[in-house]
Amino acid sequence: MGDPAAYAFDQLRRARRPGDIMQDRPDSYPSTLPQRSNPSVGLPPKPGSINVPRRLPRDRDSDYYNGGHHDHYDRGHHGHRYDRGRDTVVIIGGGNSGFCFNGYVSTYHPRLTVYSPFSIYSCPAYIRTDCVVNTYYPYQYGRETFVFLPYSDNDTYYRSNVRRGQALRAALNDLIRFWEDNDARALREHVSPDLSIGVFQDEKYAFSLRRNDFLDLSADALNRVTTLSFRFDSVRDRSDGLVNVYATHLYRVRGERQTRTAGVRYTLLYLNGEWYVSAISHTTDIAR
Repeated sequence: MGDPAAYAFDQLRRARRPGDIMQDRPDSYPSTLPQRSNPSVGLPPKPGSINVPRRLPRDRDSDYYNGGHHDHYDRGHHGHRYDRGRDTVVIIGGGNSGFCFNGYVSTYHPRLTVYSPFSIYSCPAYIRTDCVVNTYYPYQYGRETFVFLPYSDNDTYYRSNVRRGQALRAALNDLIRFWEDNDARALREHVSPDLSIGVFQDEKYAFSLRRNDFLDLSADALNRVTTLSFRFDSVRDRSDGLVNVYATHLYRVRGERQTRTAGVRYTLLYLNGEWYVSAISHTTDIAR
């Protein structure tokens, strides 16, 4: 297979080609899931409480095309700088930088940057605000109602709608396959081109990402780590029909021997017979 990093990048590019077919995965995951001790779910703030600018300040040295207007800013050149008085922002990504996502920023700047959702995987810690979607997360009223066992044929949730239950099993298996098998195509099948993905930080809604940006950020995370295991600890139904799935991710940053553990929560939306990622949240990683 060659270099795992190159393989992951190649898979992402291949997965985006029209006509790709998702490979089937056997339902091999255990049928018992331990209950989470903390069922609380962070809710997004009220509309208008997030103030994220649509564009960064203009820079005379370069430009890119954005929404029908030429903004003087280099979106894809690694190491590009622009000055704002005493502040200098360095853009990371694109070109020969080694990253799929081309909107990373070297340091934090208020109103210009937000925290990257995959920074725990040794990716750059910040991304540009014009790469995120300043929108209100629509599923604010959902509350977790009960834990269920999606891999058990006798589970009440599964039996109430077998087709939905089978699709959920397939989605969970694909999320495992993404991390454990470096299969970028498996994630692509569950990221809708018509939906943005909400990012939660410290149990609060922060911003949303467009499909391609979310896939690029995920590919960079996949490239930075070697997954030892990715296992779902709890699956919870919600009052709005969505599902929260909680996983423990055991991994090593490439080039390091230290084993790390991160908590991951995917919020999944059932639409037209398939489950799609609606939101994601990570907890601080724990080194062992």
